[in-house]
Amino acid sequence: MRQRTDRIIVHCSDTPPGMNIGAAEIREWHLERDFIDIGYHWVIPRDGSLEQGRPADTVGAHTFGYNSTSVGVCLVGRDQFTEAQWITLHHLVSSLRETYPDAEVCGHNEFSHKACPGFNVKDWWGEDERTRTSGYDGAVPEVRQQGQRETLRDRVRQVLRYLVRLLGGK
Repeated sequence: MRQRTDRIIVHCSDTPPGMNIGAAEIREWHLERDFIDIGYHWVIPRDGSLEQGRPADTVGAHTFGYNSTSVGVCLVGRDQFTEAQWITLHHLVSSLRETYPDAEVCGHNEFSHKACPGFNVKDWWGEDERTRTSGYDGAVPEVRQQGQRETLRDRVRQVLRYLVRLLGGK
């Protein structure tokens, strides 16, 4: 059993965008590598559903040197996550922050030389907190046509503004 939780660490499964897997497949991979269970506490598949990995109060196996004091969240994919995944990640991290109010929100790449999860979690979560507290401007996320480009940061901002409005924020 984990004695304290100092960090919420976001990971990715490092799978291609078309590979739709979940906690069951990741559990199999980890068991093949002699883990005692899936390493993550939560998995967010491409459809945005939320799947339980290890029991939330147990020590994970996701970030060497930090497993005994952290919760691991895995986004399925590599660096192109779905809108549904962003929404679920936002809700999950917000909920985990209520449970562990002093926990720092981090990316796996802050503790290893890997690109995982494929974005800067500190920038994402910092932007998320500013959006939730700075007031909602009424914008609904745009639907992009195929071929239009946007940056990850632009899309995350749009989704977060929309969520703030949905959740009754200002």
